[in-house]
Amino acid sequence: MNEIVYLYKEDIVMAHRSGFQQFGGTLYDFCLRIANYETRPDMEDIEKWIQSYTKPYSIYVNGLSD
Repeated sequence: MNEIVYLYKEDIVMAHRSGFQQFGGTLYDFCLRIANYETRPDMEDIEKWIQSYTKPYSIYVNGLSD
């Protein structure tokens, strides 16, 4: 059975300190919004945000390609 894991603000702050700085705070801020049930956007908005900040890629034998 899969266990549901919830992220708490403290967990995200710790993750931010250990590596999210490279994203200019955008990912950090978005994670805080998702972690807080009062400010959590609808799943549709989350998917739109992910699509706007990521590029599709293909996996080839020699590695990743845009």
